[in-house]
Amino acid sequence: MRRALVIAMLAFAPAAAAQSPAPTLCAADEQVIFSCATTRRHIISLCAAGPLTKTGGTLQYRYGSTERELELVWPTPVAHPTGYFVSGTVTYPGGGGAYIKFTHERDAYAVYTGIGRGWEKAGLLVTRTGRLIGSQPCEKPVVSEIGPELFERAGIGRDPRDFEFEIP
Repeated sequence: MRRALVIAMLAFAPAAAAQSPAPTLCAADEQVIFSCATTRRHIISLCAAGPLTKTGGTLQYRYGSTERELELVWPTPVAHPTGYFVSGTVTYPGGGGAYIKFTHERDAYAVYTGIGRGWEKAGLLVTRTGRLIGSQPCEKPVVSEIGPELFERAGIGRDPRDFEFEIP
């Protein structure tokens, strides 16, 4: 009986390894709101601590690598998303997308997910004065909770500028 159990467990091990979760910069005690590795070997993460509600919890953006100091962490110190992040949704023929955006110094950063007919994409767009200056698509796997349900629950306000973007 024990031997059959061990053999059964080994039979499922390769499948579990093949579907490993996305890399993250979130701590073990944080909720991963969004995380992926980019095609440029960086990691994009949105990490929540505590129950993320309209009045509680915190949200922080982290960008960089696990092998060296992070390149951007926002906000610092960690804070509730109100006043730091805005959100939005976009529609496409046969699909749509959602994003969380923040401004740091003179650039706007939008972490996005999108789906359409035959495609799914996620990543980071960086704009300066409305012009796209950077794009980093995610490689799979991607973990994402970005969407209207999260925005409502966490009290993340609507982007007043209705950020328009084409998913690259």
